[in-house]
Amino acid sequence: NQTHRSGETISTTLLITDAEEDPLSVSVSGLPDGLSFNAETLLISGTLTSAGTYTVIVTVDDGYDTAEHQITWTVNESSAPSFRAVANQRHRVTDTFSLQLSATDNEGDPISYGATGLPPGITLDVSTGLLSGTFTEAGTYAVTLTASDAFSSATQTLTWIVTVNQLPIVDSTADQTGRVTDAVEFVLSVTDGDSDP
Repeated sequence: NQTHRSGETISTTLLITDAEEDPLSVSVSGLPDGLSFNAETLLISGTLTSAGTYTVIVTVDDGYDTAEHQITWTVNESSAPSFRAVANQRHRVTDTFSLQLSATDNEGDPISYGATGLPPGITLDVSTGLLSGTFTEAGTYAVTLTASDAFSSATQTLTWIVTVNQLPIVDSTADQTGRVTDAVEFVLSVTDGDSDP
């Protein structure tokens, strides 16, 4: 009997012998969805697409007698990795950035990471899930992140805004006139487009 998961690739050759070494005719019925049988090579192959329990019948005919063998083939659903959510991001050109993506897999399969649409200057380590780099171009970026095992994947999207730093602005102050030894007091008004301290 066989047990596998949906999304798994199968390649197995049936081992069939005849005591008299007669030519054999072999057929297979009831295979799980996504699999096929090659009667010449006796190869069962393909990618499992649907979960379920399948009753597979292997029929062998040597020209004199027919024999049947029944196999119960269980295909379990493969769950996608669980991906911890990442919030929308906002940064500025020349900012240095580092963020560790995190995902878990219920079956304990190895996880790899992917990303599309990242702002220029930011890269992803597909093995560890570490996003890092220094922003080089302003813009609004639609980013898609993925966490994948061998059978399925989870995705999430976010908006990533990168802006150019704005210089502080000193409001105009009237010209001042005074005499030596005069006490002087006035307040400068300064604003910052990024609201930095």
